[in-house]
Parts: sequence; structure tokens; C-alpha cells
Amino acid sequence: MSREIKFRAWTGKEMLYMKDRDNNFNPEDKHNRLMYRPISSLIGDSNDYIWQQFTGLKDKNGVKIYEDDIMENKEMESKEVVIFSEGCFSIYSLLALEEFEVIGNIYENPELLKI
Repeated sequence: MSREIKFRAWTGKEMLYMKDRDNNFNPEDKHNRLMYRPISSLIGDSNDYIWQQFTGLKDKNGVKIYEDDIMENKEMESKEVVIFSEGCFSIYSLLALEEFEVIGNIYENPELLKI
């Protein structure tokens, strides 16, 4: 069984998305303001980036779920952050990730976590 390996990187100013096969950031991702850069341009200073991995799952709307995404289940009035811990991606809910929808991430949308 194979799964799609994708990463994105938070630069401190913007989120960059990377394709897995050709190691390029994808300019056609859902965020049309992203810059297109080959991964090779990040080598050397890539430790300055916060890297997040694609979970391999999509939310109830078909949006790809990444580590550090903020998920919401409106029916349960619940917001959760996707974390990677002990070898797996999870949220602190008994509901499946697919029952939530991605509403942002902790870097671009920290205000979504405020009560």
C-alpha cells in the first residue's frame, strides 16, 4: 500500500506547499498566493522553516489534512489541532478526522483557537 507523501513549510511569513514527486512547491494548491519554489532553493536554510506533513487523509470536504491544521466539527461545536505524536497523526477527539473540516492552521490563523 502506498500513500501520498507531501509536505508544506511555514516560513514565518507564508505557507509553502510541496509536491511529492518532483519536489517542487505547488503553485496550484488551494492557496493561489503561494510562491513557486523548487525544494533545492531551501537547502541550507531549511531549518528556518517549520515543516508539516500531509496526514494522507482528507476532511469531509475533500481538503487535504496536514499536521498543525485546525479542524472544526460544527455539530459538536469542537475545534481541534492535528498533531503528530507517538508515530501517528491525531486530534483530541473520539471522532474521526474525516468528520471535521479544515478551517485553517496554527500559523496563519491562530485567532481561530481563541475562545
